[in-house]
Amino acid sequence: MASIAEVSIKLSAIDELSPKLQQIGKEFQVFDKIGSTLQNVGVQMAAVGAAIGGPLIAAVRTFADFEQAMQNVATVAGATTEEFQQLTDAAQRVGETTKFSASEAADGLYSLASAGYSAQEQIAALDGVAALAAATNASLASSSETLVSTLSQFGKEAGEAGRVADIFAAAIANSQATLPKLADSMRY
Repeated sequence: MASIAEVSIKLSAIDELSPKLQQIGKEFQVFDKIGSTLQNVGVQMAAVGAAIGGPLIAAVRTFADFEQAMQNVATVAGATTEEFQQLTDAAQRVGETTKFSASEAADGLYSLASAGYSAQEQIAALDGVAALAAATNASLASSSETLVSTLSQFGKEAGEAGRVADIFAAAIANSQATLPKLADSMRY
């Protein structure tokens, strides 16, 4: 058995070490709090990265889609570099001034190019196509097909697309006709 002196020495050592051990414990709690804080900061940074990254990726994808659509237009139309820039400017203008995006305008231009319209004819017809599409809640591509076939059928120039679009919009607004029904009726 241990003597009273040995027990007394051990208790004294424990008494001396207890405050130091408690201090060390408090310091570890501080490190634990710092670790939790850093973990929270990491989670918040990941959330911020996702919030910024998602829209940025979408914007880059939208730009790339537009550029590809315009390249398709230029290829089908056989556009020069200068004409390509004019077509791009026209699509962007429609994207800025109407409810349609520049990519949707590019789809309309593609339909016009597929119908054999030159770059200048496409640009001249685009506002009429956009007006008809907006008035009838149709796509620019389908509106351009309808206008092109009507203009061609009646021997009209591309610059008259706006006037024809106004006539179509008035006919639809004042009847139970829809753009597809009106387009079908123009075939006969």
